[in-house]
Amino acid sequence: MKNYPLQSAVTIIFFMISSILDSTSIILIVPIISIMSASTGNSSGFEAYVQDILSFLGFTDELGPLLVLMVGVVSFSALVKILGGIQIALITNRIANNLRLALVNAILAAKWGYSSQLSPGGVNAALGTEVEAASSIYTSVGKGIAAGWQTAIGLSVSIAISPSITAGGFAFGIVTVVVFSTFVSRTRASAIIRRNSMETLSTRIVEIMSSLKGIKAMGHETQVLPLVAVSIGSVRKARNRLAFYERAIQLLPEPIAAAAIAIGIFVYINMMSGGLETAAALALLFSRSATSIRSMQKQYQAIVGQEPSYQFVNGLIVGSENAAEIVTGTKEPQFRSNITLRDLTVVYEGQSNAALTGVSLELPRSGLVAITGPSGAGKSTLINAIAGLETATSGSVEIDGVPLPDFDIAKWRKMIGYVPQEIFLFPESIRENVTTSDPDITVEKTIEALRHADAWNFVQGLDDGIDTRIGQAGSKLSGGERQRIAVARALVHQPQLLIMDEPTAALDNESEQRICRALKHLSTHVLILIISHRPAIVNAADIVIELNDGKLTSVHKAKQGPVQNFHVAVSEHQS
Repeated sequence: MKNYPLQSAVTIIFFMISSILDSTSIILIVPIISIMSASTGNSSGFEAYVQDILSFLGFTDELGPLLVLMVGVVSFSALVKILGGIQIALITNRIANNLRLALVNAILAAKWGYSSQLSPGGVNAALGTEVEAASSIYTSVGKGIAAGWQTAIGLSVSIAISPSITAGGFAFGIVTVVVFSTFVSRTRASAIIRRNSMETLSTRIVEIMSSLKGIKAMGHETQVLPLVAVSIGSVRKARNRLAFYERAIQLLPEPIAAAAIAIGIFVYINMMSGGLETAAALALLFSRSATSIRSMQKQYQAIVGQEPSYQFVNGLIVGSENAAEIVTGTKEPQFRSNITLRDLTVVYEGQSNAALTGVSLELPRSGLVAITGPSGAGKSTLINAIAGLETATSGSVEIDGVPLPDFDIAKWRKMIGYVPQEIFLFPESIRENVTTSDPDITVEKTIEALRHADAWNFVQGLDDGIDTRIGQAGSKLSGGERQRIAVARALVHQPQLLIMDEPTAALDNESEQRICRALKHLSTHVLILIISHRPAIVNAADIVIELNDGKLTSVHKAKQGPVQNFHVAVSEHQS
């Protein structure tokens, strides 16, 4: 509530007013019953006090005006409750919105080494069900405060009627809370199981959807289903336990409360000579207070159940914030002449073996460079270091002779176009996929990027051209067409460095040759680094870099010769 002090204060005031009005409506029962029963006996002190206040306000002993007053008080109380409830709902939704934004911002700002290790299913669960549960803590706190006000005001009025009976009722309430507190601790354990099961289920679904084509093609649906069924069953069992504990703490105290109220009325009338009218009001106050006490315990139980979700979401946010990239460079990158790697060594955190060891290399302003090597050779680490996604353990990456950390890394990355091995396209139009909905990118720039990617010919042949919707993950396009759209997306910002990871691995020969021709044309004014084992890419390259076990084993020129001014430097211990 400290983040929303004004709104929270208004909400608390709403519920305080509502509690006062609820108690007032119950107090009005005293004169109403007195009139209806035509009581002529001496009034108790409390009854006389109520009648004096009503007389002062201009209400006589007529039943009609008192009933109208009671209905008005109840109606106004309901209105105030509605306003308070709306206020809570608005703040809860804002909290959920802020948590989602904070999580996404923190992940985007985190180091690549950290964010790449996050579970997609866990992040998906956090942004969905877990954020909803975490933000609902505010709702539970608000309702708990409302119940607290109602209990406090109800007991205050009860004390004015009969301190001894109120003390007994309060003691009963404390005993009830203690007796049923065991359900609260069990709620926490079940909530943790539910949250873990939801994360596992979400992860399974993400994995299955990303591999669904292969699963169906091999007829493995029956093997996959049990894996999901186990997670779904765990969620169901945890939710069943949570539902039982919630109902138990809400309903089991009711018969006990009824018995306590009955005993209190009996004692008040037969042993303390209390009046029927006051006894009725006292019974209603006790009933309302008992309900409020149960509500407070229920909301506390809800908070306990929601706490694991909050801890999970907050843990992701804090972890990502702690792993935020520390950018100290301020220089403006230009990339006029070359990229130089000087004895570059990269060791990942927690690893003993280096991913790259002593790599020295000089790359020019433009040209087509193929990076080859077996799995685990360090190819991805090399391009990640050049993009500033990985930090050198020793040695350096330099742009025009200036160490990469001296630059504003965000500005350097804006000069890079990147095409990952696994292409992801939005189920929107070709235009939106190329521009990623950037309003500053014009239609002319979009078409130019499509031309450079050798995609414009097929795009303009579509019924809606660049506004053609391409289906989920680009399902309405061929593999080669999807690849060229991804290349156009990387080119639309006119990068000076284009990085591609196995761009033709899933393409047929014709599509691969088409991509190679487009890249060869681009390489006359853009430096293109391609991780690939495909002969077509290697043959089209100006320079082929071979890595093995994190070391640079070979740098050689392609058969057709390098582009003009292409220079490669290899350190002596690697040559």
